[in-house]
Formats: sequence, structure tokens, C-alpha cells
Amino acid sequence: MKKSATYTGIAAAGLALALLAAPALAGENSNDGNGPSVQGVVSDVAGTTIKLLSGLVTVDAGAAAIVAENDNLPLALTDVKVGSVVRIEGTMAGQVLHATAIQVHGPKHDGTIQGPIGAVDGAGGHFSVLGLSIAVTPTTVFAGNNGVATTAADLTVGKVVDVEVAVFQGSLIATRISFEGGDVQSEHNN
Repeated sequence: MKKSATYTGIAAAGLALALLAAPALAGENSNDGNGPSVQGVVSDVAGTTIKLLSGLVTVDAGAAAIVAENDNLPLALTDVKVGSVVRIEGTMAGQVLHATAIQVHGPKHDGTIQGPIGAVDGAGGHFSVLGLSIAVTPTTVFAGNNGVATTAADLTVGKVVDVEVAVFQGSLIATRISFEGGDVQSEHNN
């Protein structure tokens, strides 16, 4: 019994610390004291429950408006993935944050891979560069060449890309894809 009470106390202290620190961590994006908020990496998603900060913060996202960070386009709860960075605002009930607004920032950036696209699996949401399989998510940002808008449909074999990636559970997730203009075939023919 004593062990369980200790773990509950630690979890409650972690939640309180996370909620107190969130406005300072969020910087300019803080909600100016209008209610509880937290920002962090999603560690678990089950139904409408999201866990952040290695499971220390529990969020009920069932009634939340969910948007993408870059363009504020509406997203579905299924677009919130483990490894994504999110900012959540809402109201507290017990030890659960009931979200009213979730902004999905996408996964953190761990490194960059540059080279020609070797294969594309549009249905599976993956492509490869340098023989490495990279996942595309709804929060992946696409940056075109010379300001031209691009999408996942522009991922074609031979195009040269610069991909910012996050590593999550042994998989590469594209956080940003920049198209370098041209492709390997046209570059070799010049």
C-alpha cells in the first residue's frame, strides 16, 4: 500500500510541476494565465486519452479542437501520434487535463538526410533516401524550391530532397521535407 501511495504522490507532483512549468516552456505561445496548459512529447495515445512527458501528464482530448502548428488546418485525433510535440490547453478535473485546444507541432528534429528519393510508398506513407525508410505524417512540413508549394504527391523517385527527421522507436519520421529542385537524372544529364 505504501508503495502505491508513493507512486501516486510522485505522479501528482510531476503533473503539478509540468503544468506550472508549461507557460515558461511555451514562451510567447503561453495562454497568459487563462487556464492550464502543457507542451511536450506525446508518449502514448489510447482512444481519446493522450499521455505526455513520459506518461506523467494525462489528457482527455475527446472534446478538443486540434490544429496543425504551421497552418492551423484542422486535424483529427488520429493525427496525434506518439513522438509528436503538442501544446494543449484546457481545464483540470482531478489529475486529468481536459483539452479544449491542441496544437500539433510534429516530432522533434534529430538530424537531416539529403539525397535522391529511391522509392515511394504513398499508400504506406513512406519513402526512402539513401536506402533509409522515412515516414510522412500529417504534421510533416513540405518546403518547395523557390517558394513553390509542395505536398506528399511531389515525392517522386529521383527527386533530390533535404529531410529533417526525428528518430522514434527505431523509425525515421520526416518533420520537414525540402525539395532541392531537379532530380538525379536531370543533374547527371547536364
